[in-house]
Amino acid sequence: MFWLPSTDSLYSLWKNEKEWLRVVSSSVDLDEIPEGFWLTWSSSNADKVKESASPVTISALLLLFREHEHSVSMIKHALEVLHTATFFLNPGPTT
Repeated sequence: MFWLPSTDSLYSLWKNEKEWLRVVSSSVDLDEIPEGFWLTWSSSNADKVKESASPVTISALLLLFREHEHSVSMIKHALEVLHTATFFLNPGPTT
C-alpha cells in the first residue's frame, strides 16, 4: 500500500517551492543573493531539514564481543577479516 500526502500538505510543499523559485528568480534578475538564503534547491531544502535531531549512532559490534569495538585487538581482528575477504575475492598480489 502506498502512502499519498494530503492535498493540504501538497499545497504547502508547492507554496514553499514556488517561494524558493520566486526568490531565486529575483536574485538572478538583481544579481544579488539575499542574506541567509541558499540559492540551490538542494541546499535550501537541506537547510530546512537540518533542524530535526539526528539519530544517535549505535555500534553494531556492541554485544558481539567481550572487548570494546575500538580496542587494538578488535581493530586488528577487523583488519584481518577484511584482508581475508579481499584476498578471497581478488586473489593474487596486493601491490
